[in-house]
Amino acid sequence: MDEIIAKENVQAVFPSHPQEITLFDDYDHHLSIPFALPESEHFDILLDKVSTYEWLIEQGLSHYIPTYFTFKTHTELKHLIQNELKNEKELVVKDTSGHGATGFAILTSHKNFIKAIEQQRSRVFAFDDYLESNNTHWRMVMKNLGKLEFSVDVYVHDSKTVISVPRERTGVSNGLVLDGTVLRHNELIEISSTIAETLIDNEFLNLQFMKEDG
Repeated sequence: MDEIIAKENVQAVFPSHPQEITLFDDYDHHLSIPFALPESEHFDILLDKVSTYEWLIEQGLSHYIPTYFTFKTHTELKHLIQNELKNEKELVVKDTSGHGATGFAILTSHKNFIKAIEQQRSRVFAFDDYLESNNTHWRMVMKNLGKLEFSVDVYVHDSKTVISVPRERTGVSNGLVLDGTVLRHNELIEISSTIAETLIDNEFLNLQFMKEDG
């Protein structure tokens, strides 16, 4: 890696894949150039969505956390679909580790699945079809929230927010951001600053928000 840095005159490293995060964290003390990862006393927690949620809840920020359930087997998921989540038309499943879209899937009825095909929506599955798959790793499931989504880039220095930039995610497809509009949203600036200062000590952090029922 040092040879590549020298040969290509690399001045900074920006990890772009979830698996690179652990690699660069381990390689931190060997790099001769800066790399764009946040500094945090809770770095291991940040690698897992459930651990991050649990930490935020412990810090009194439960009102910003969506209601979710974890499962490993599809017997557990089926029980959740038939009980705790029985009134939901669409559910979202994600892996507990990795970035936001890892393992992303929308589960719905067979009727709505057919509509999704007609509308050319991808990553949408009928409940029964998804339950027949062989996945056995830890995942989380929650109701599919409204379409109003926000992304906030926060820069923190010495555990204090320097700047917070909210964007409305105007182009989102299957959990991936395609476009967005920067806006001044005082509530999001305050919320994102509080969360970021709870999670990291220095550098950048990106947070995603969804406002339920618009």
